[in-house]
Amino acid sequence: MRTGPAGNTSTRQSNVSTTGTGGYNASSAVTGPAGNTATRQKSGAYDPATKTYSSSTTTTGPGGKQATSSTSVQATGNGYARTTTHAGPNGNSTTTQGQATYDASTGTVNQSRTTTGPNGKTSSESRTVTRGTTPQ
Repeated sequence: MRTGPAGNTSTRQSNVSTTGTGGYNASSAVTGPAGNTATRQKSGAYDPATKTYSSSTTTTGPGGKQATSSTSVQATGNGYARTTTHAGPNGNSTTTQGQATYDASTGTVNQSRTTTGPNGKTSSESRTVTRGTTPQ
């Protein structure tokens, strides 16, 4: 329970359980001072056969509107590929696809990602990070 400066209180209840296969389920509920409640359901799992971690989240606001998020990250030979989609309560969604690779011989990481917004417009970025040398 939390108490604000005006004496208003809010409470939060959380539960987490494992699935026994490297996954989990979590839920939480927050009740505000006016009695409004928001909930969040989240689950995640790792598939060792495909080297992929996946998670999903659903958040429900006091008015019943929902927002969702899902993420998938797959290990590649020398990096990873990641896709995340967020969908808002009005049906608009944003998807981000990214990847990174690591070259051990040069200590260089190459990263890139592209985000597509609800209007279909995209933005992209990429960067290269190279390990520096430490002064002696």
